[in-house]
Amino acid sequence: MEYTKCNICELPFDEKHNHETCVFKLNQEVTRLQSLTRWISVEEKLPDCDVDVLILVDGEVDTGFLFGEWVSKTRRDCDGCRETVYPTHWMPLPEGVK
Repeated sequence: MEYTKCNICELPFDEKHNHETCVFKLNQEVTRLQSLTRWISVEEKLPDCDVDVLILVDGEVDTGFLFGEWVSKTRRDCDGCRETVYPTHWMPLPEGVK
């Protein structure tokens, strides 16, 4: 039995696949991708502990992680220790090139 292809995802269009389901799945993926590229307020949500993320500190982008307190990966104090920082927003690091 031959089926026509969906104009949206190009999968075979049959009784198990319809445009409504396809559009719903595409909208879910768009929402997921948008969440990866937006600044998240630290008041809204915090990242997992000890995971490197992009942080916004005093209007500047930095990298850091949360480990009981926010720690900058690049800023260091006089003794060479990593500096505690107070970001307003964060976002996951982008995935590397595959």
